[in-house]
Parts: sequence; structure tokens; C-alpha cells
Amino acid sequence: MKFWESLAEKGKYSTIIGFILGVITTGIFTWYLIRNRDFIYLPFVLGFGFSIGFFILPSSLKAKWKDGEIEIKD
Repeated sequence: MKFWESLAEKGKYSTIIGFILGVITTGIFTWYLIRNRDFIYLPFVLGFGFSIGFFILPSSLKAKWKDGEIEIKD
């Protein structure tokens, strides 16, 4: 695939790159906070980590449990 043709897939590329950079940044930030015992900022880092998790989710999500069901669509 040529570079110009691959630009059609740039949304996929940017999602993967953004997810990888976000996970690395969250991991390093968490490590520094724990090492320096700055636990007051840990909830912010965990919140950012969860947001990275939601970033990678598909645009359509369907979850079932016991009697309930949740469906989210864009």
C-alpha cells in the first residue's frame, strides 16, 4: 500500500498511535507519583488512564448482564 493510499486509513493510525502514547504516558506518570509518594494526584492519573481505555472502544457498544442490557451507538 502506498503512503497516499494509506492516508485513507489515517483515523486508524491516529487511534493506535494515540492509544500507545497515552498508555505509556499514564504508566510513566503513575510510576513517578508512586515513587515520589504524591498519592494526592493518583486519582487524576487513574481517571486519565480510564479515559484512554474509553478512547479505544468501538463506536458501537452492547453489554448484557442478568436481565439488563445496555446499547450505545454513535
